[in-house]
Amino acid sequence: MIYVFFQFLFLISLLAPWFGLPDFSHARPLILCAAVLGIAALALFLWSLSHNRIHNIGASPIPVKGNRLIQTGPYRFIRHPMYLAALIFGIAPIFFYAEPWRLALYLGLGIVLHFKANYEERLLLQRHPEYADYQKGSKRIIPFVL
Repeated sequence: MIYVFFQFLFLISLLAPWFGLPDFSHARPLILCAAVLGIAALALFLWSLSHNRIHNIGASPIPVKGNRLIQTGPYRFIRHPMYLAALIFGIAPIFFYAEPWRLALYLGLGIVLHFKANYEERLLLQRHPEYADYQKGSKRIIPFVL
């Protein structure tokens, strides 16, 4: 699916040191900040996975056959915690490479995840009638905000 292709293309492009590694000699706070973001993204991903078992998910926004609606763990607060984990993970390299094109890639990642979430939610509404109530009681990607 095109959403998955662009999601991974943007993430890989954000992480790649296209023009050499940055000078880290004066960047200890940036390294710490990027490490904290990376750990937070991994923790959110694992927390999400612990509530939404691997057989219930896939990289594609199309719900897997026989999936069930999860509303526990991070899914109590947001409907797409793995997308938030990707966004948190994707912003970490920007601390090392403050190039405008990386910011554009990050914006592209956000746009792709927005459209992917829209598509996925339309499909989930068809499969799970109770999803409409779940939408009313939770945010889409950013807890307490969006």
